[in-house]
Amino acid sequence: MERKPFVYLYRAGSIIHLMVPDTFEQIEIDASIIEDAEFAYIKENQTIAAEFHGERMTRLVIPPYATVQVKRTDSTLMKGENMKMAELTNGRSIKVAQSTQTGDWVRVQVADEKFMERVPPPTDP
Repeated sequence: MERKPFVYLYRAGSIIHLMVPDTFEQIEIDASIIEDAEFAYIKENQTIAAEFHGERMTRLVIPPYATVQVKRTDSTLMKGENMKMAELTNGRSIKVAQSTQTGDWVRVQVADEKFMERVPPPTDP
């Protein structure tokens, strides 16, 4: 297994467009290489890794945590929990702490879309 860096450019339908940082060569890959839930946490111009088996790209490897803004929160607490549902600006919905408000920024563990903490806004959202 070999890992190589790529810059995520954009997605057009079922095709993901990446760029090789050193050469600026652009490549197209089928979006089925990554789960939609993981894909939601990739931002344009973000550097991600790709794993290769020989010449074949086998998967995209994204950072384990992402910082995302809360688009809206539900005022109803989850039964038996100190959490409520929130919709993020990337379209995903997750459970967040009851103190989380619309407009807040949160750190999410991407693999299971778990709320980790509220965080200050990034300097380059």
